[in-house]
Formats: sequence, C-alpha cells, structure tokens
Amino acid sequence: MKWFLIGLALITDTLQFIFFFIFLALQWATPYGSGAAGALGGGYICWTLSGGIVEGITNGAACAVAGGVMGAAASAFAVPLGAAVGYFIGITFGSVLVLGLAWGGMFYPDLFFRSSVFKVIPILSSFVPAWTIMVRRCIKRHEQGGLKQGSTLLSTALGLLPGGDLVQKVANVGVQAANINRGRPQTGQQTPEEEEKQKNSPRTPLLSNRFADIKPAMKGAALALLLCLGLTAHAQAVPPPIQYVVNPEVPGPHESVTIEVQGVGSFLGSATLAWTQDGKTVKEGVGERRYTFVTGNLGEKTTIKVSTDSSQGFFTQTFSFTPSRINLLWEADTTVPPFYTGKALYSAGSLYKVVAFPTVYSGGARVLPQALSYQWTRNGDAVPEQSGLGRNTFSYAGDQLQAAEDVGVEVYYGNNRVGRAAISIPTSNPQVLFYQYDALRGTLYDAALPEALSLVGKEITVKAEPYFFSTTARNQGAIPFVWTLNQQQTTGPDAAQGLLTLRQAGSGEGVATLGVSVQNSTPDQFVQTAQRSLQLVFGAQSSTPLLNLFGL
Repeated sequence: MKWFLIGLALITDTLQFIFFFIFLALQWATPYGSGAAGALGGGYICWTLSGGIVEGITNGAACAVAGGVMGAAASAFAVPLGAAVGYFIGITFGSVLVLGLAWGGMFYPDLFFRSSVFKVIPILSSFVPAWTIMVRRCIKRHEQGGLKQGSTLLSTALGLLPGGDLVQKVANVGVQAANINRGRPQTGQQTPEEEEKQKNSPRTPLLSNRFADIKPAMKGAALALLLCLGLTAHAQAVPPPIQYVVNPEVPGPHESVTIEVQGVGSFLGSATLAWTQDGKTVKEGVGERRYTFVTGNLGEKTTIKVSTDSSQGFFTQTFSFTPSRINLLWEADTTVPPFYTGKALYSAGSLYKVVAFPTVYSGGARVLPQALSYQWTRNGDAVPEQSGLGRNTFSYAGDQLQAAEDVGVEVYYGNNRVGRAAISIPTSNPQVLFYQYDALRGTLYDAALPEALSLVGKEITVKAEPYFFSTTARNQGAIPFVWTLNQQQTTGPDAAQGLLTLRQAGSGEGVATLGVSVQNSTPDQFVQTAQRSLQLVFGAQSSTPLLNLFGL
C-alpha cells in the first residue's frame, strides 16, 4: 500500500507542475500567436474579398494588432487559471492520499500541516513536491513506530473541539492502550532489550493486516470525535418550542381550515397569541391557541399570521393558502356491447386508468398540468414508476382479491404541495345477457331478451354478450363460451363467438332451457365469471302468461 501512496503522490505533484508550466507557456506565447494568426487571417479574408495583396496586408496588420491585444488580455488570466487547476488537482488527489494514510494507520497531522503550508502558496504549490515528501515522511515515521508523536499532536488538536477535556482524556487512553499493547511502560520509554528486539523483528506487511495496524490512539480519537458529533446532533435534534398543526394542509375552495399552536411544556398556557388574516387582527388573547377560517374561491390567496408572546420568547409564523382542486376520473378496460352508452365498470383483475384534472393557481395565474408533479399511490402504497413531472395519468391492473381499488395523488408545484385527491374504484361482478340476432339487421342491442319467452316461428338465433370482462383477455381468446340445452352441453358453428341458432324439429310443443357460461381463463383474472339461462316455449301457446319475443 505504501508504494501505491508514494506513486499517487508523485503523480499529483507532477500534474501540478505540468499544468502550471502549460499555462505559463500559454501566457508567454499567446500575444505572439494571436498577432500572427490575426495577420494571416486578415490577409486571407481581404485577399478573398477584394483580391488585392496590398489591401490584404494592411488589414492583416490591423488584425494582428487586435489579436495581440486580445491575446495579451487573455494571457493575464493564464497563470491564475493554471494555479486554480493545480489547487483542484492537489485537493482532489491529496484527499485520497490522506484517506489512504489514515486507512493504513500512517497519518500524522503534524507532517500534514507542514506540507499544507507549501500547498497554499501559489508558486510553491506547483514547484515543491509537498505531497510526495509528506507521504514519504509519514511512512518512515510509521515504520519507526512513531505512534506517540503523531497521536499526541492529534490529541492536542482535538482538544480544541467542544468538550476538549473529554477528547484529550479519550485520546490519552488510546495512547496508553497502544503503549501497553506494544509492551512499553506508560512513560513512553523502551528498555534496551525491547529496542534490540524491535530492531531485529521482521516488519509486518501493511496489506496483510490493515485493520490490526490502525493505531489504538486513532481509534480513541475517532471515538472522541464521534461523541462530540453525537452531542452536536442531539442538540440540533431538540424540537422547537412551538409546533403548528394545520388541518387540512392543502385545502380546497370554501373549505374550513383549522390551525392549532402546540408547545413543548406548559408555557403556552400564559402566552398571549394574536391572529391576523390578510393583515387584519381577527383574534387575540391569552391561551387562544386555535383559529378556524374558511378559504376563498379557486386561486384566491389567504394569509394567516400568528404571533406568540410567551415566557420562552416571541415567535411568529405565517401561513399562505391558495385553494386548488384536483378532480379524478377513472375508466375500466372491460367489455361492453357496441354503442353502449353506460360506463364500463371495473371487475376484479382488469385494467383501469385514472386521470387527474388539476386546477392550481400560483401568483394569480393558472398552472399548466404539464408543469405539475404527480405522486401516485395505490391502496396506500407509493407507485414511483408512474409518478413524476406531468404524469397526470395512472394505469394499473387491479388485484382480483381486492373488493375495491383505492387510488390517490399528491400534486406538487416545485417543492410545494398544492393539492391532493383520492378515489375508490368499486369492483363489479361480470355478467352476460342474451340478445336476438337477426340475419339482416345483426344483433338487436336495443333490448335484452327476458328470462323466458315464447318462440315465434321455427328458429331463433341468440347472441350472448359478456359485460365487464377484461378486454385484454377477450382479445386473446381467454373468455370461452360454454352452451347448454336442457343441462346438456351443445354447440354450433359460431358458438365460440357467442352465437347459437336453435330450430324446432317437428310439430310438438314444450319448454327448453338454454344456458351459457362465460369464464375468464387468465390466472390473475380467474374470478371473472358469469352465467345466464333462457327458457324457451315452443309449439302451442301455454296457458301460462309468458312474454313473447318482444317482451309484450
């Protein structure tokens, strides 16, 4: 690992040196190069336009002067730019070097601060290989067992932090633990036998035991630093003395809104609270912690300000409400007959779509739906793959085990939530109805056949029409028709398309029961099923008053 760090330090110092000289050379060469380029360019342009050599040379000289001036101006920033690039390289790679040294237990702050002096001086930062010197010295001190030197300085530096005594004590414990682990007296002195044993003992490779080589003092210092950060985080996590509860947070037009002030402790009991609405004081007194008002029209802004004068101090908070409205409409991708004027209802497992129609105002102007961000939820769970800017449409395949699909959306304009809405899509059971089919006019969808009718003539063709089955499953042929006549399965040429023709054989009379069963065979929509039966009276009319073909 040490050779990697040394190589990285050499590369860092070399890059800083190279970039500095590149920009330095650019400073020297820019005026002359610009002047020569201006002269050649001006001469070429004038030669092309006028064809005169003398005129081209004259204008070229003028261009050379202008190019020289611009080059000189640009060259003034070359060296600062080179120094900035060098600083960037040094900080980037230097951070990696520091982390690598700390990882290997070879980081010593005093050596780092000495090298940093050369890195903050513009000229010296590019000429002096400070990173290489620092890495080499840190490695050398580590190989010589320089624990106490580095850790003592680190402990002193950490002692400047808040709670410095505690930090120093923890760091000192780390140093003592390190000395005990190494077999040294706590005074930091080695016996002659220990020095001879250390000289003759082989070195442990750094890469073979990276974690064991981290100094106990570094562990103690890190622990102390974590304690300080923990105390700071705890201080920042203390909640403010006053909290505000707004219900609802995003109101609509002409909706009642309640704001309540809540405090930590009992100081609010004697506090004086003053409420203002649109600049007018509407409520004031001791303990007046709640205020209720009604919002205005769509886009009409209402400003509420509450001031709290308590023993803990004076607090103010301002709320702004601009009513908005989010309308949600849904449609299901289920089967209905042609020219059906009703709504295609949702059945369990089918596809459905919800569209949000927002009415949101900002600064008196209506915000376009494409400029809003939509965060969709289904049955209480977020659906991030369908949420985002301008995504006001939500499509999903429902769960066949759910009684309803609950869909909600929160609408944001930038980082501000401007509206929310929710809708519950009920689950309907699929069904199948019978219609008469005419050879000339097709299926007569104006009226469904009743449950019983008298057969007029010798023949009738019945059309079975499924309602509220998955359209996708029907298009894939996953909704077969199973026909029965008097409880016996029957079929016909167009039975798979829902058509069945019945003819009376002979001149007898009687009653026949026609039935059809429709079942969705898709695994995730298996609950979609429906049955229908039709009682047909053929031959002589029965004394029982049955409806005829037209239900009269």
